[in-house]
Amino acid sequence: MAACGGSSSNNGGEDGKILSVSVSCNPTLIQGGQTSKCTAGISATGKAGYTTVNWSLTAGSISDLGIFTAPPVDASSRITVTASAGGKSGSAVIMVNPPNTGSNVVPITVDAGPTNNYVNGAFASVTLCVPGTTNCQTIDHLLVDTGSSGVRILDSVLTLPLPQQTVNGNLVAECAQYADGAAWGYVAAADIGLGGQKSTTVPGASFTGVPVQAIGTSVVQVPQSCSAKGTLKESVEALGANGILGVGLYKQDCGTYCTSNLDPNFPFYYSCSGGKCSQVTLALTDQVQNPVWLLPHDNNGVLILLYDCEGCGQLNGSLILGVDTQGDNLLADTGLYTTTPDGNFQKVTLNGIDYVSNCGASSKPACLDIDSGSNALFILDATTLGVSQCSGSNSSFYCQSPDKSINPTTVGINNASNSAWISMGDADSLLSSHPAVPAFSNLAGPNPGSFDYGLPFFYLRPVFTIIEGGSTTKGVGPAWAY
Repeated sequence: MAACGGSSSNNGGEDGKILSVSVSCNPTLIQGGQTSKCTAGISATGKAGYTTVNWSLTAGSISDLGIFTAPPVDASSRITVTASAGGKSGSAVIMVNPPNTGSNVVPITVDAGPTNNYVNGAFASVTLCVPGTTNCQTIDHLLVDTGSSGVRILDSVLTLPLPQQTVNGNLVAECAQYADGAAWGYVAAADIGLGGQKSTTVPGASFTGVPVQAIGTSVVQVPQSCSAKGTLKESVEALGANGILGVGLYKQDCGTYCTSNLDPNFPFYYSCSGGKCSQVTLALTDQVQNPVWLLPHDNNGVLILLYDCEGCGQLNGSLILGVDTQGDNLLADTGLYTTTPDGNFQKVTLNGIDYVSNCGASSKPACLDIDSGSNALFILDATTLGVSQCSGSNSSFYCQSPDKSINPTTVGINNASNSAWISMGDADSLLSSHPAVPAFSNLAGPNPGSFDYGLPFFYLRPVFTIIEGGSTTKGVGPAWAY
């Protein structure tokens, strides 16, 4: 039973006994000066369940009605709110951040996307310019993706005459591959504006601008080796976005693998001439780049903050550029977990099984992806988890009722460990009962043998991505912190 604020000497007595006190606050991620509504839940026998509670705080203030007001802060701070009654107490933690007013803030929104049917998609705007000029275009609804690196724009929405990239006189094209398909298109150069900063050049490159991918077949037709990689994301309708803003662990989208390997099972970069394209190796400087590492400041990673708004028509948050570089992106007491160069943890365990060992023997290199570009928590399989899988149009999700929570443990290469509770619900009910709602924290589905912590993992949980080589107070990337 919910209890309002205030104080009382009632400890249950002859009217009953208080068994436990719990606290929930919403939202749990706010800025200094903002408010959160806290509610105390009392489990009791008899009339004791109707008692009031005593509130206490580590900082800030709270009214008798449970309205918490955050204090001004210079750095990210965790504030504990405690309710006590009858010798029992319960607590909730609220994270308070400084106001986001600097040049390192990119607003992000979880809405239904440009096709008005996207679920759990975080979108941001990016400004592209012809290199070295003021001829620019701001493009909205790019999917914010910590699971990839690089800016990709559908050529159908691109109006700028960006210079096409060439190597040895031939056009450079790319087959960017994702779990649900591939994106084909040519590589172009652009200045990239994020927040109040701009990426304009790649160290050591022989050209100006930063390589980006223009998705589409208007310049060169897709080769069969790329189209065989799954559904092509060649339109706004197919992609569900106007492009992708890849802000993952790596500086380039393929890295050293593509500098020396021509793998027919993993075709990535192509050299095109006369309408024909063949697979090619490509120098790091010529590959599509994560724009964050090329910024003049705040260039070692990003922080995603999403305020929970379950059941609302829109959810707002911020993509904070940099980690440990300003007051709004400090790691504070957040745990940092370094990974191998290919993004793997030392251990990912659930119910005594280490999935890094199992996954390392398969074709999937990483056993845990923390991927804001995935729209659900894609975890193992229904049999292993003991949950129900949907049928029909929602067969890629779980239909678990009541919700089931699990608590996998991750161990970084630095031996830091963390257990994060995640919940899996009934996709049929969620998607049919709330067709206009784009945000669900318990939308989950199968991913045999491994874990993909999609956007629901980011709700109410600050998640840092530290780029390879990026230095922080707690370690060097590639690393995650949450």
